[in-house]
Amino acid sequence: MFSLWHSALAGNNHEGIEGQYICAYENLIQQRNGDFFIEMYIGFRPDDAHLSPLTLGNVFYKVSSSEFTLVDSLFVADTMPPYYLIARNPQGEGNIRANIEYDEDRDSTFLRISHFQDDSFFINHDEDILTPLHEGLVYESSGYLLDCRGDIILKYYTPANGSYECHMARFGVDGEFKHEAVLPNSISSYSIPAMIVYSASPLQYYRWMGANEDNLAVFIVDSTFHLSNTAILNKMINEEIVTVDSVSMIAREYLDFNTDTEVIPVGGNEVLVCARHIMDTNYNPITAEYGVAVAKYDMRTMQRKGLIVFNDYPGYGTEAHPLGLKQMSDGTVYFLYREFKNIAYPENSIVIVKMDADLNVEWQRSCMTDGFSIHWPMQYPLLYENNQGEEEGIAWVGSGTKPNESFKNVILFALHHDGTVGVSEGDVIVHPYTLYPNPAQSQLRLAFSPDVQPSSVELYDLQGRRILSQGNAFERIDMSRLPAGIYTLRVTLQDGQVFSDKVVKE
Repeated sequence: MFSLWHSALAGNNHEGIEGQYICAYENLIQQRNGDFFIEMYIGFRPDDAHLSPLTLGNVFYKVSSSEFTLVDSLFVADTMPPYYLIARNPQGEGNIRANIEYDEDRDSTFLRISHFQDDSFFINHDEDILTPLHEGLVYESSGYLLDCRGDIILKYYTPANGSYECHMARFGVDGEFKHEAVLPNSISSYSIPAMIVYSASPLQYYRWMGANEDNLAVFIVDSTFHLSNTAILNKMINEEIVTVDSVSMIAREYLDFNTDTEVIPVGGNEVLVCARHIMDTNYNPITAEYGVAVAKYDMRTMQRKGLIVFNDYPGYGTEAHPLGLKQMSDGTVYFLYREFKNIAYPENSIVIVKMDADLNVEWQRSCMTDGFSIHWPMQYPLLYENNQGEEEGIAWVGSGTKPNESFKNVILFALHHDGTVGVSEGDVIVHPYTLYPNPAQSQLRLAFSPDVQPSSVELYDLQGRRILSQGNAFERIDMSRLPAGIYTLRVTLQDGQVFSDKVVKE
């Protein structure tokens, strides 16, 4: 674990304008030498609501996978920074960087493909490949993909009869144009993700968006981007009439398919979908309980075949957001989410869960930052399979702000497949359990990952005196007789690992 300061931007006061730096994550890859490569958009949001956000440019970082130290960094100022595809070069050594670029002199738009090595950010633009894409200006999207055949798949929009047409195009990494198609209006929304590989043989792609009555529509297209199948996945889990104080109400349990939703295929015409999980009565969002869930659907029958719900802070007033879903090369699945009691406690954790395609949980880890307020990564955040020998595992990236600081910190997370950290934790603490509510009034609850066994739970006051010790019934701690204040919770596992947390009794 490690945290990284945006040193290229700190101290720039933008002519005295007070505000906050903003980050949007575009790319996270692991190069062949093992180093992580991060690229993102950087902006600045003034405190004055009448001022528009300032676009600053793109920043690039290289991070050692063995020591989690900064190897190199580069900031490129640009008032209109491009979206990038950044990936390992499938035809040789090094990496490729691709983006759409408009040439005003020629009134044409091109696909630019650049190359750079693992050990350097240097790009010799004289060697770039420029392939004509379209006459005139196009509206680009973040929809890039390097597919399983090593082709660049991109999405862009062109004006057409007072509206826009959505194009999908295929290019080789050598710039060779291979195919282009205009998508039907039903799947051309700007707000839904780009094409993602659904199957390698036959080559198919998919994308998803909200459908009628807020169900989820998953579209399957063939290798020429022509629609071949559409599945409508039902959001409702349970709906019934209940009576409360002689008043009949509708109690609902359902999945909220929105921009946080993500879909991944897991073979056999089945997909996993992560989404917010909501329980409410009489359609009342104020008293609703929010968790997150992963559901399994059969694309042929459109029936739900499984469901697992995560809610670390049960009760009203909770918030929950899925952040990512990814299947590894060995078939296991990682689910990343953020859940917190309310905005007053922004230090609550991001949780990573390892499970199989049948939704059986192997372990889960609560990743908390020390002194940071964790901010959500971009929609469709970046989970990456770290596959460097003994360091095999999962990696993802987030941003955080320390109190009284305007600049952002980049926080890169990585865990081995067995849930261990394996490197210095730095500013990030990884727990195999979550605790709630914190602050607590009467009871503090702990939810342990299924792969760990606690041996003792202790509570200490600020003077270091042990005031409570439990050798069993670890899931509940009675704090009702304790005076209000701050305490230290000490959890010891049977393998000898010890974790400490500050808890507050109201």
